[in-house]
Amino acid sequence: MSNNKIQNFVVDKITEYLEEKTGAEFEIEHVAIKFFNNFALYSIEASDLNNQKILSIDNLNAEISLLSLLKGDIHIESITANDLDAYLYTNTDGSLNIQFLIDAFTPQKKRETPNLIFPLITLNNASFKYNNYQNSHPKNKTKSWLFD
Repeated sequence: MSNNKIQNFVVDKITEYLEEKTGAEFEIEHVAIKFFNNFALYSIEASDLNNQKILSIDNLNAEISLLSLLKGDIHIESITANDLDAYLYTNTDGSLNIQFLIDAFTPQKKRETPNLIFPLITLNNASFKYNNYQNSHPKNKTKSWLFD
């Protein structure tokens, strides 16, 4: 689909849902929907509740199984993230900066939910940074991983 109005509507709905669900700020510059089972998101940024960046992705491509959607399941056949930077830290109180995401997407009570399957995830030019502010020893403060 190349209609900008539809693509802008999809971007607005995705960011609105994420922001309402989590209370944090999310930005997606553009979405491209190819056929009905392929889509790409461009310039994705997410912040934590302290307005610190936790995720930046240049583009994310996903392919979804249409047959599984008809059965009520979500089967993502593949995800490719390009130029991903993720930032994780432990606060001085021991909590993770992404705990609000874990809480927001953990069901409060058992219920019947669709199966969610991710068989293939590809990360190109990805970096993960971890800071431990709970432990004040300088050797334990920052760890970084780069995947190319």
